[in-house]
Amino acid sequence: MPKKIQHITSAKSPLTSGNIPVHFNALDYQLVKAKSIEAGYSLSEYIRRCALSRHLPPIVTDISIDTYRELGRIGADLKKLTATVQDSLASCQQDISIELNLLHQLQSLLIQTRKEIAGIETDN
Repeated sequence: MPKKIQHITSAKSPLTSGNIPVHFNALDYQLVKAKSIEAGYSLSEYIRRCALSRHLPPIVTDISIDTYRELGRIGADLKKLTATVQDSLASCQQDISIELNLLHQLQSLLIQTRKEIAGIETDN
């Protein structure tokens, strides 16, 4: 006689969320709460990100955005200036002493600074 096939009903789904009670004294609670507000996160999300070593992106202010944009404009102008100087040097037979390396270093510094303002990891 053939065996009956039993269908196993799925057990409870794995735990997908849970609560972990955390106790703070009054001063620590106020400090953690203030830091979460400063970072722009709810208290729970702030504690979760800190506990799990997740990246807390920097706070972006209007000044940071304006600085980021202005550095972009300066970088674009610097790139045009570098190209113009290189073209002038190539077409000119005169010996003009210009440190193109300094222009390239300044360009790199502007790019790095913009990344730092935007909260992008840099290789340096």
